[in-house]
Parts: sequence; structure tokens; C-alpha cells
Amino acid sequence: MHYIVMARLTFALYCLVLAAISSASHPPRKTLTPSDVDHIMQDAMSVFPNNSFEVHPFKVDWYNKLVAPKYKLHYENDAVGLIFFSIPYVFNNSIIPFFCKFMDIIVVDSYKKFIKYYMKKVQYQLEHDYHMKIPDEDILYSFEMIAKHAAVLVQTAGHVAGGAYYYQRKDVVPDPWPKNETIYGVSIHPLYGGYFSLDAVIILRDFQVPKLEPKNPPDVVKTWMERKKLLTMFNKDWKDAKWREIIHVKRKYTHEYMKYILLYGKDREMYVKSLIHEHCKRLS
Repeated sequence: MHYIVMARLTFALYCLVLAAISSASHPPRKTLTPSDVDHIMQDAMSVFPNNSFEVHPFKVDWYNKLVAPKYKLHYENDAVGLIFFSIPYVFNNSIIPFFCKFMDIIVVDSYKKFIKYYMKKVQYQLEHDYHMKIPDEDILYSFEMIAKHAAVLVQTAGHVAGGAYYYQRKDVVPDPWPKNETIYGVSIHPLYGGYFSLDAVIILRDFQVPKLEPKNPPDVVKTWMERKKLLTMFNKDWKDAKWREIIHVKRKYTHEYMKYILLYGKDREMYVKSLIHEHCKRLS
């Protein structure tokens, strides 16, 4: 009997030690108000040149409820995420100056390097101003893959954050397309239509915002006919910009930016070199 009692006491002590270690390595999550989140977003936005990006908040739970299991984000349901959109002014205000700053270093994978550069600046800003610990794995990029699938479905994140409506086949009822035809969805910004990009998500895993309320994205493509037109145009030829202007837009991409977007690989690299040659002498 004495040995049984001692064994139970030893096991209880072991459990207490494990709990203490876990508590030390996982400190209590801090509770924020929606006003705190607004301040954090303003601080994050301060790293970008003017009129280049937008940021919108969402809860992980809102996103996870809409995606398949393989796409779920493995964080607490009430953890807050920030999704970053680049808007049409970004090319002249941010991308060209970025090219001119780094020149030939960024020719390969130029857009990925541009987004990662600014997300790192956001990471540093929030760690410096709010003592947030944001590990690299909590920055999820639209162009990154995990286990052969997207790290995050940015169009869904943008929708639940209230920033841009994600129009999908299920939004067109009755369904006008053949059952065996794949129809991809597309997001439309309330001001810029299809002239914007959903680029990255930062998860603030150590913070919760119980009072953050869902915000519906503006439904700017309201009719059955317009939704059918949007998805048909996008799926037929996404490179044709007509779908981007399904609504009246405040600003379009410049000719240079559209050309940049539509080029890939070596062709884009050559074009970036030409942009550097043309623009950077003027800016220097």
C-alpha cells in the first residue's frame, strides 16, 4: 500500500511540474478590444507607403467554419488574423520604389520578395510596439503551399474579414453551367473590383478579441445575371480584364502593372529589369 501511495504522489507531482512547464512556455493569451485591434492595424499600415495596402481583421473560427479540413488554421478559434490586400496604387507607390531600392537582387521572384519584405516589416513593427511574438510560421502567404495545398485560402479570409466578397458557384442559383464543368470563384473589392490582390495573413496567436463582431463584405454584384457574367468571364479567360470591371471601379491597374501581372518566369524577370532601367534613374 505504501508503494501505491508513493507512486500516486510521484505521478501527481510529475503532472504539476508538466503543468508549470506548459504554463511557462504558453503564457496566458491577452484579451484585446476591437479598438485595440484598430490601433494594431493602423500601426501595421504605417510600414507601407501611402495608399498601397488595406488590412482587415477576422477570427480564425469564422474562416475555419467555411473551409475543408485540410485548409483549417490550427490555432485557437478566437485567435485573430489580419489579412492584407494590395490595391491599385501599390505599383507606383510601393513596388517601383522597392525595385529601385534593391535593383538586381529582386529580379527573380520579385513580387514574392516584395510581399515578404513588407510582411517582415509588419512583423518587426508589431513585435517592437506591442511586444508580440509573431513566429515566421504565423505569416501565411497566398503563394505558399503546405503539403501540396495552399497555406491559406485568402479569398475566404478576405470574405470573412468583410473586405471583399468572394463570389462562388453556390452564389448563382439556379446554376447555369454544366454539372461537370469546374467553375472557380473570385473576389470583388467594393471600390476596385478585380483590381486588387489578397496577399498575406498574419495570425496573432497570443491574442483573443471576444467582442470582435463579424462584418459582412459588401455585396456589389447583386443580380443573378451579373454574377453569372462575372464567373463566366473569369473562368473563360482570367487574363482578360473585363471581369475586373464587373462594377464601376475607382482605380484600375496601370498598363505597366497589368503587363507585369500577366508575365511569368524569365519574361517577367526581363520586364522587371526594363522597369528598373526606366524608372530608377528618374527616382534617383
